[in-house]
Amino acid sequence: MFMKHRLACVVALLASAACSAQETPQAVRKEADAALRKWGRSMESIARTKSATEMKAAVETLFTADCVSIWADGSPIRGRVRVASTFLDWLKEVETMKRFAGQTQDMSLRPDGTAVSTGKYEVTYTARDAATGASHAMVVTGRERDTWVKTPQGWRIKRAQCLWERITRDGKLQK
Repeated sequence: MFMKHRLACVVALLASAACSAQETPQAVRKEADAALRKWGRSMESIARTKSATEMKAAVETLFTADCVSIWADGSPIRGRVRVASTFLDWLKEVETMKRFAGQTQDMSLRPDGTAVSTGKYEVTYTARDAATGASHAMVVTGRERDTWVKTPQGWRIKRAQCLWERITRDGKLQK
């Protein structure tokens, strides 16, 4: 009996090691970058359609249901529904989305099975000023730290934190 239990433990340990050996920082980074490219394409499409249904679907493919997104000013947005709503509100001012791109720059795996990445993003768009009706060329660049978790659907962001952000309007620094 003791031998069977011990053998079962060894087999379980080996199976666990084999599964975790497949998860390398490079493999997770590859999947994360693919998810970010898909997110960028979705945001470019949603900027045209302003579709809440598309936004909900896009957020579900990148974020966990209990995600937290911490903006540059330190304010947290909690949960996928609020993240989707916040992005959709922002997209209402967007006339034309020229580029929405993000990419991880490094990725590390933690002992708890999560992955942490830092990355950069750039968003280039034209926005209409609600007060004046004037169009403005906008460029937002920034750096973000994301915590990714493995779900049955793939790697998703559980926590996104903006480390810094720079916004220009018509070529002039805003923040």
